[in-house]
Order: sequence, then structure tokens, then C-alpha cells
Amino acid sequence: GLSVVEPDILILNKGAWWTDNSAHRHRVMGVFPQLKEWQTRCQQQERQCHLIWRTTVPGHPLCQTMTHPSTNISQMEALIADQSLYPKQNLKFNWRQFQSQNKMTIDLFRAEAANNTKVLFPPLDIMDAYPILVLRPDDHVGFHNPPIKRRDRRSGPDCLHNCQPGKTLVYNQLLLHQMKEWQQDEK
Repeated sequence: GLSVVEPDILILNKGAWWTDNSAHRHRVMGVFPQLKEWQTRCQQQERQCHLIWRTTVPGHPLCQTMTHPSTNISQMEALIADQSLYPKQNLKFNWRQFQSQNKMTIDLFRAEAANNTKVLFPPLDIMDAYPILVLRPDDHVGFHNPPIKRRDRRSGPDCLHNCQPGKTLVYNQLLLHQMKEWQQDEK
């Protein structure tokens, strides 16, 4: 038979698919019952389980012109917020809304944990990739590849995804750092 092994570490992220705030709230809150069940099983099995929420990082318009990292978050957020910089078909991605939904998600998790003193809710750690990678408009796939053609219409360059190996390897470094902190806390 198939054996299911439950994780000791669970990393969640909404991904770069934008939904309106109401739908986003509903989806986030929809995972809470499963997280409570997971945490209950962890405690019943005397396992130390950890939940990590990784924030979502938007793409960067005009990435094909970016050759260096930035040092100014406000400047990068202004670039991302400027809808005039996007090809019309890319406006639907709503990258400018990602940070507000990151905050909403963290607030929902924290409120759920505070309101559930009788029911176990896993402690939450935040892997805040946003302030690190929003400063990296360089090295997107769109910088190295020409725009792709889809269904006889021209699409802009891919300014969301990143080249590998590349800047997203920072997620591994952040996870390793977090695991070392947990190890220190457990001593």
C-alpha cells in the first residue's frame, strides 16, 4: 500500500496568481482547518512541526532593461506600481498588489492563531522573500530571452520568473537559517 509521510516542515506560498482580496482571504482561511489537523497530529506523535509562510514577490516591468540589483525598495515598488510600464496583457497580473496581500495573509494567520487558544494552530514563521527579491529586477528570464509569441499575439518578456541557478536560491539560504534557529531554540 501507499504510505503517506507527513512533513515536519510545511512551507506555504500563494504563488504569483493574483486574485481579488475577498477570494484571497477565502483561500487562505480555507487551509486553516487542515493546518490545525496537521498540528494536532504532530503533537500527538510528539513531533516538533514548523509552518513557514513565504511571501510572494512580484515581477518587474522593464526587466529586459535591468542589469543590476537595486538598493531602494521604494523605487522598486514605484516601478512595479506604474501601470504605464506594462504591456496591456500583463496588467491582469496585478504585481502592485502582492505586498498588500502578503500583509493580509500574515495578518490572517496571526489572527487565527490568537483566536484559537483551545484548538492547536501551528506556530508561524515568515520567510519574507519580498524585501530581498523586490530589489532584484535583474536576471529575470525576460532579460535573457526574447518575448514569446502566443496565439499570434506578441507577449512581453517574462519579467516574473528568474534564471536558475540565480537569485531565488536565497530561499534555500533563508530556510537553512530558520532551521538553524529552531535547532538553537530546542537546545
